[in-house]
Amino acid sequence: MATPRCKIPSIFSRAWLLLFAVYGLLVHNVAKSQSCPPNIDFEKGTLEGWRFFTGSVLDQGGINVFDLTESPTPEPGRHTIVPAATAGLDPFGNFPMRSPNGSDYCVMLGNNTGGGQGEAISYEFTIPANRNTYSLLYYYAVVFEGPNHEEQQQPRMEIEVQNITKGSSVECASFAFIPFGTTLPGFFESPIAQSTAPVYCKDWTPVTINLDGNAGSTIRLTFRTGDCTFRRHFGYAYIDVASDCSGEFTGASFCAKDPEVTVSAPFGFKTYTWFNADMTQQIGTGQSITLRPPPPPGTVLQVRLEPFEGFGCPQTLTARLEDNLNFAAKAGADTLSCNLAPVRLGEPARPGLLYRWNPPDGLSNDLAANPIATPGVTTQYILTVTSPGGGCVSADTVTVTASNLGNSLQVLGKPQYCIGSGDSAVLVVSNAQQIQWYKNGVVLVG
Repeated sequence: MATPRCKIPSIFSRAWLLLFAVYGLLVHNVAKSQSCPPNIDFEKGTLEGWRFFTGSVLDQGGINVFDLTESPTPEPGRHTIVPAATAGLDPFGNFPMRSPNGSDYCVMLGNNTGGGQGEAISYEFTIPANRNTYSLLYYYAVVFEGPNHEEQQQPRMEIEVQNITKGSSVECASFAFIPFGTTLPGFFESPIAQSTAPVYCKDWTPVTINLDGNAGSTIRLTFRTGDCTFRRHFGYAYIDVASDCSGEFTGASFCAKDPEVTVSAPFGFKTYTWFNADMTQQIGTGQSITLRPPPPPGTVLQVRLEPFEGFGCPQTLTARLEDNLNFAAKAGADTLSCNLAPVRLGEPARPGLLYRWNPPDGLSNDLAANPIATPGVTTQYILTVTSPGGGCVSADTVTVTASNLGNSLQVLGKPQYCIGSGDSAVLVVSNAQQIQWYKNGVVLVG
């Protein structure tokens, strides 16, 4: 079968540097977080489950076109897994190359070499037939050179969400981000330039994709990056997908013992206006609203979201507040760490809850829901999870057994002596379940 090849016209066009996060929100209360499709979050440390494309970008009759061919494996330098444990700072933006959501891995798509390169990754999954409300949360950061080209010739990142079953794009979820000599809030010009063109950067930004009403449908999520079509200027991005697909309004399910409740709408819109249930009374503005004391169970709030001009759709979302917040701390199963090998504790974070581990020794982050543990000695960790106001609390423990096998060799007696003198030396190693001695590479049987 021939290798799939595609020419993808850029389906978006803007004359300004725009990056916008379009968020959908699924209005329902759930008792626990919902898992996303396997490895859509890159947490296996690979691109397993994803498809990879490489090629070039072209200006064809005033339209930006990605001319891409599917690759059987990720292309080094263009589809790059970034481990959080070793991630540094982006050389242009000086922001962390690791995702801010606490995950172990993200992906760098593209590079800073230019050359008219285009690359993409895509992931297909089917929403369960009984999940008519569903969402994905992803994070991105971008670095673009901003040459004085026509918009179809600019470096870019594109995000496209398609409903394969219905044969259509998902409304308000697909965009092209193009540098064109200016920036919107959240962007900054790097003090470092690689050519005469300035470099524009945007730090990590979360985006929620609303997939409500698509139960049983197969969805394709695609990220693309491209250089300028003149082959001189680069564009690349960092991408991470969260491990929770619940889509619940953070704070809509609250603890009745908390002194207040904070309800949060999706990030990234230009304005937020909160109303009562029938929208006859405005009660606040901003991405989050705090109610003190907590409202009666069943209280309904409406929030009107206005996007940046030309990016996204105005939306009015509804949140029904209930004092039914239920959670249980899960520290994980007891485990073994050999020679400081890292082990994962806990489980993915649930939005709106607070996490603390004690003791913090040997943990990558004692405030994360699922930190990495590398204890030098056997340690029992206690995980405490609380609601935002501290009214609801749950705790769990896990023991990490540290097995550290040394490779040191101790000599008892004289290390040097004359043959026939009667002297000797004894070699001692640390105790272990199994020890095998060798002499000049030959097994000693004793």
